[in-house]
Amino acid sequence: MELNLEEGTIEFVIRKNKPKLNNGVFHNLFSYANDLGKISITKTKSNFLIFLHQFGKIKTKAKVDVSKLEDKDHHIAATWSIKDEKIVLYVDGVKVAEEKMKF
Repeated sequence: MELNLEEGTIEFVIRKNKPKLNNGVFHNLFSYANDLGKISITKTKSNFLIFLHQFGKIKTKAKVDVSKLEDKDHHIAATWSIKDEKIVLYVDGVKVAEEKMKF
């Protein structure tokens, strides 16, 4: 699988309680890297969902507290664009975090 780290979208569904998003346990939900950079989505022990995009020396992070999410299926999506200079994180179709890239 080859991802375009300059612009793109990833999305996936976390099924109910697999993994549980508000349980205080670290989960690596998605990770990709190549010679140009990396993308990852993790759930921290402190119940934050973190989207990290790195392209060369440009590193941008968006995060949202997921400790109050209900125990049900959740749709997670993340978008990035070097051209638009931003990353965006969505949970269940709602924009929950947006960060501007710092060049």
